[in-house]
Amino acid sequence: MIVTIVVFVLIFGVVVIAHELGHFLIAKLNGIKVVQFSIGMGPDLIKFTKGDTKYVLKLLPIGGACMFEGEDGVYSDKKDTDEKEAFNAVETKPEGAFNDANVWARIATVFAGPFFNIILSCCARSFSSEADCADLSAGTSSSALRRPLSRTTARRCSGSQTSCRTSLRPR
Repeated sequence: MIVTIVVFVLIFGVVVIAHELGHFLIAKLNGIKVVQFSIGMGPDLIKFTKGDTKYVLKLLPIGGACMFEGEDGVYSDKKDTDEKEAFNAVETKPEGAFNDANVWARIATVFAGPFFNIILSCCARSFSSEADCADLSAGTSSSALRRPLSRTTARRCSGSQTSCRTSLRPR
């Protein structure tokens, strides 16, 4: 039971990191300022700042966030001003705000998270297919049940990995 939970958390963590990394990389490529890149939810465990981005690892491994400058209409302000100056000041939009990026840059940034998850799933599937082909020499499939393959299937797959992937059929 504990092993299952640990494995789930690790796999889910990889999926979350891939997703948020997709948003992060495409935002940076499009000149959008990333204010915070965080993995997890809840209180901060580890945090550091590099450049303009704050990197955070949080306690609960159930998600993540990639926050962009001006994403919600609020802009970060690093200048120290008193309340009167802040109240009377005209709001200026900093360079690299999400809402000021062109529409295709915003679409690409939002779409990048799910797209990186698709890439991750394709990579994971290709690695599992290679494992299926490697197990043919032992005459078994790498499914959870470890059912033996029929002799005709094993013979048919022995020459080509392409045909192996499409014809794995347990008896």
